[in-house]
Amino acid sequence: MNYLMRISSRLKIICLNVWGGMAGASLTDFFVHHQDTDIFCLQEVYNGGGHTIPKMAAGKSLERVDAETFRKIQSTLPNHRAYFTPQYVSYLGLAIFVHRRVSVLDTGDLFVYGEEGYVSSLDVADHARKLQYVTIRTESGPMTILNIHAAWQAIGKTDTPERLEQSRTIIDFTDQFSHPLLLCGDFNLLPQTESIRMIERAGWENLIRTFGITSTRTRLYEKEEQYADYVFVKNGVRVSVCETLSDIVSDHVPLFVECDTLLPLL
Repeated sequence: MNYLMRISSRLKIICLNVWGGMAGASLTDFFVHHQDTDIFCLQEVYNGGGHTIPKMAAGKSLERVDAETFRKIQSTLPNHRAYFTPQYVSYLGLAIFVHRRVSVLDTGDLFVYGEEGYVSSLDVADHARKLQYVTIRTESGPMTILNIHAAWQAIGKTDTPERLEQSRTIIDFTDQFSHPLLLCGDFNLLPQTESIRMIERAGWENLIRTFGITSTRTRLYEKEEQYADYVFVKNGVRVSVCETLSDIVSDHVPLFVECDTLLPLL
């Protein structure tokens, strides 16, 4: 690895709930088109060849779910390192893909809702949730990117005691870092909730609010609530772009972010 050779660049990040791969070939085409992206933070990723997937979750059919979503994305992005964090048993979870030109210093995860093996007896969509992260090397020092698919509860996208505790757990964990941070994912929360305001009051800039994004859902989403996904930054991340992409590859929109940074060449 040659750290003497460097290029000035903007770190390009895409955050997307991939909807269990139910968009089929259009999702694969999306990753082919955006394969030069530095980091993908993905939610609702299935990595379960050979496993029996539940027929229903959150009141919706899972018959079209692609159990090989993770493997297919991985094969589409050969120039990226792939990191998978299971949340529901061993095969449904979070994935981060990092381009090989970006140096990874550390990876990890922690529970933010429920505990190992927790699944509600009422709906399998209510299961344990984790925060997944990678720390990368930049010219100015480390930067940590955190990926989350937060708690789903049948009550909807409003505050509950468990969601407030989830926000406290996120805040407590990230307070240990003094270097630049970016937190993104499907929070299953509306913007006016105390759970979101807690994160903002903890010093995180809500890019959905800053950049005036009015919906994080596509026409494939059948309910009225237009928010679920967020990107937050803290500790000096310089964001030049935060926007939704027009690709219809999920019932969530892809969120695209550019951060001004310097990346080492490998």
